[in-house]
Amino acid sequence: MKDKIFRILNILIMLGAFMYVGARSASVSLGWTDSFFGLFVPLLSAGLVYAIHLILHEAGHLVAGLITGYKFVSFRVGSIILIKNKEGKIELKRMTVLGTGGQCLMCPPDVPTEECPYKLYHLMGGLTNIIVGLIGLILSIMLPKGMLNFCLFEISAVLGFMLGITNLMPTKINGTQNDGYNLVDLGRNQFAKKALNLVLSLNALITVADSYDDLPEELVDELISIDFIKEDLSNASIANAFNYQAALLYVKGDYKKAYETQRYISENNDILGIFRNEAKCECLFYEIITDAGSEIIDARYDKDLQKYIKATSIYPSRQRLMYSYYGLYKKDEKKAEECMNNLEKMIDTYSVKADAILELETARKIDIISSTLNRESQADSEKFLELPDSSNYRNNIVLKIKTKCSLCS
Repeated sequence: MKDKIFRILNILIMLGAFMYVGARSASVSLGWTDSFFGLFVPLLSAGLVYAIHLILHEAGHLVAGLITGYKFVSFRVGSIILIKNKEGKIELKRMTVLGTGGQCLMCPPDVPTEECPYKLYHLMGGLTNIIVGLIGLILSIMLPKGMLNFCLFEISAVLGFMLGITNLMPTKINGTQNDGYNLVDLGRNQFAKKALNLVLSLNALITVADSYDDLPEELVDELISIDFIKEDLSNASIANAFNYQAALLYVKGDYKKAYETQRYISENNDILGIFRNEAKCECLFYEIITDAGSEIIDARYDKDLQKYIKATSIYPSRQRLMYSYYGLYKKDEKKAEECMNNLEKMIDTYSVKADAILELETARKIDIISSTLNRESQADSEKFLELPDSSNYRNNIVLKIKTKCSLCS
């Protein structure tokens, strides 16, 4: 109930702020001889101020992280991301994370989990917006009224307070949760701190790695060995680490276990929607490469998943998925080739080179698998993937999949 109230308040605050800026823009423009141009200027200013606040928000996280011992990994606003490569140089790349306007990722200090600072790191983004908004409010009151005052200071005050409050008020919206909710989650679950530190440490290593083979085996094994099903998967940090575990199983070639894990994630309604959607994409991939049949594949590839795949097409894993879909399932060589070309381009443009390389290599293996599938007869043996128990699969359902390759053996 409290989550629903906060979500409604969050939406009302955002609507109120945008309505106020729109109404005030119309009011201020009345003093201009060209009222259309007079309205265009403050609305354009609002867009620019909003973008500046997003940058300042992530800069707040960055400064707080550096103060508390974290190391810089990446800084993203929109789809533009700055990353620090293994030579220590800053590179400009592209990356989008659905449901977020920006993100500042850092590597946690090498201290015991219980001693690792996290509060200031999570708080400072929203607090920066509020502080800048307060400065804008003071200046808008002190300085003469007019178009310049409104465009520079009044809009900054309104949007700063809106972004700061809606970010720090614990809220889940559209399958994601804000900094305020993350802060609450970390405060009430000690294991969540460990999960967050593992993910941040792993992300820092992956960002600079040329290949997943470069990752420390002990860190990978530690994450894979965790029994996440026993943990609170409604906690975003834990669910994110669980998602990483499934990805690492895929990297290590344990496709059966990876599929079981992704299936569990996709069907557990306690887990945030963004992680469930990622898991559904991976389930679709495994079902395609094991020739699960049109009934299973078409049911998985519903309208909702199609929308999510389209929204995340910038991810190399999406291009690999759609390459398998068009190449193996639809036998559409033209569209499959487009996906392969997109993957090849991502080697130089995507923020995490190791991800792009891994997905390109996998796609090329799929080509070999496709040739193998076309040569083998329909009389191949049937294999089974046992699904783990989840909220929707209490009877440990067994999914029967006809396969013409040994990927899941």
